[in-house]
Amino acid sequence: MMQRAQEDSLRIRPISLFDVPMIVELVNDWEVVSMLSRLPYPYEPRHAENWINEIEQNRREDAWAIESDGHFAGIVGYSRTSLSHGELGYWLGKAYWGRGLATRAAWQIIAHGFASEPFKFFHANYYTENERSKRVLDKLGFQPVDIIQCSSVARGCSVPAQRCKLTRQAFEQMTG
Repeated sequence: MMQRAQEDSLRIRPISLFDVPMIVELVNDWEVVSMLSRLPYPYEPRHAENWINEIEQNRREDAWAIESDGHFAGIVGYSRTSLSHGELGYWLGKAYWGRGLATRAAWQIIAHGFASEPFKFFHANYYTENERSKRVLDKLGFQPVDIIQCSSVARGCSVPAQRCKLTRQAFEQMTG
């Protein structure tokens, strides 16, 4: 299903309870968790365990571990928001920022989603202050739609977020 990128050791694989310690370690960095909507701070092992168990039970969301050089680096996945679209999400531990991992991993997941789901498009959101995520979504071909208020569990408030959209047609044009 998922293939390795040829330029380095990027690998995408299903998450498992085995990943809990690394998820907790990497996401318990305020610079990481403060840019995510659904994660509390501090983030505890039980949070990761509950989330992984929920994914396995309800299948509304799929998530994969991102590995770089054999090390857990973050998460990428999508939720099935409706039959017509999914919502892309991703995060990386700070030590893995700036390497293009999020862009390449998300590209693989988008390709997988369009190949295996009836989606007409993907949505993705980023907090307007998150320039790194903006660059990732720009490189993937996402187009801005509107500014929304998005909750942040870690911050305990709503934050302005740019909602973006990538259509199947636009993705297919980019992939030739």
